[in-house]
Amino acid sequence: MFRIEEYILRLIQKQYFPGIVILYARNDQIIFHKAFGNRALVPEPEIMTEDTIFDLASLTKPLVTSFLTLLAIQKKLIDPETAVSEIFPELKTGIKIKNLLIHNAGLPDFFTFYLFSENIIESFKKIVPRKPAKKVIYSCPGYILLKLILEKVYTENIELVAKREIFKKLSLKDTYINPQKKVTARVAPTENGNVYEHKLCIQRGFGQAENYPFRQEMIRGVVHDVNSFYLNGFGGNAGLFSTAAEVFLLAREFFPRMAQILKPDLLKLCWENQTPFSLTHRSLGFKINSSLQSSGGKALSPKAIGHNGFTGTSLWLDQKDCRTMILLANAVHPEVKGRKLDPLRRRIHLLLKKEFG
Repeated sequence: MFRIEEYILRLIQKQYFPGIVILYARNDQIIFHKAFGNRALVPEPEIMTEDTIFDLASLTKPLVTSFLTLLAIQKKLIDPETAVSEIFPELKTGIKIKNLLIHNAGLPDFFTFYLFSENIIESFKKIVPRKPAKKVIYSCPGYILLKLILEKVYTENIELVAKREIFKKLSLKDTYINPQKKVTARVAPTENGNVYEHKLCIQRGFGQAENYPFRQEMIRGVVHDVNSFYLNGFGGNAGLFSTAAEVFLLAREFFPRMAQILKPDLLKLCWENQTPFSLTHRSLGFKINSSLQSSGGKALSPKAIGHNGFTGTSLWLDQKDCRTMILLANAVHPEVKGRKLDPLRRRIHLLLKKEFG
């Protein structure tokens, strides 16, 4: 048995996650692709399979929202330096599209738009700062605002844009926003109700959450993130569902020499450090492995780019040897344990490199 298999089975036994699908590739060749453990524990155990569809959570940010933002730049619909106030004049702010992409817009990490009955832009008026921050603050609201901006510049629902401009062009068959009911059985369930979010709201002082009708049922086949659920299944920060194999097809689009949709000179922005003023290094859409804290680890070069997802997902890309590492787990099933996964991800990356080069 491979050492990586022994390690993964130990993690499952220790209940870090019910199961996981791992994909490791170099260039356009898949070197290792395997499923471990279970995709569901409740109400009945179900074996994890390689074609399991995952709620990718924040992998949505680079794989859809950043992707479509870059495409809008390529189509000259907007520019990285375009001010948010040019798109939404009612938001009197100096922040730019670029600031949202690299998380230095000064927006908070968390905001409960679903607790307010007002128009979402009215809510943004309360939290959008006058000017960009001098530090990186990882922000889901920032990507929710990007989603609203994209719908304005594309003049249509972002789900339709993603299907036409990305999913169809790449011939993706198992990648969804709002998955069809016919594939629900292959979707890895997440949390049994939004218990974690409810508690987080109370901790953050959103007292309105006491009476909010959070979901009580097992969440499966619909987005786990509450803001995205409230925004018809896609918030820009979350909402993408896919398999490891098709995440790989999406990931290849960020390697300049393999990309079919975005131009190489534009893709350079995904690999260049845009936040040299911070210990957290960000490109347009990704975290860079040279950051002080990173789930990439020593198996990847400092210039590698990646992203984590709250449900237990992660993706890392490295132009050195053109490597892709995809780890998809549903660590929030059947409940959110809050255990740190980054040390495990770094260890898995090292084992993949050691065993497969």
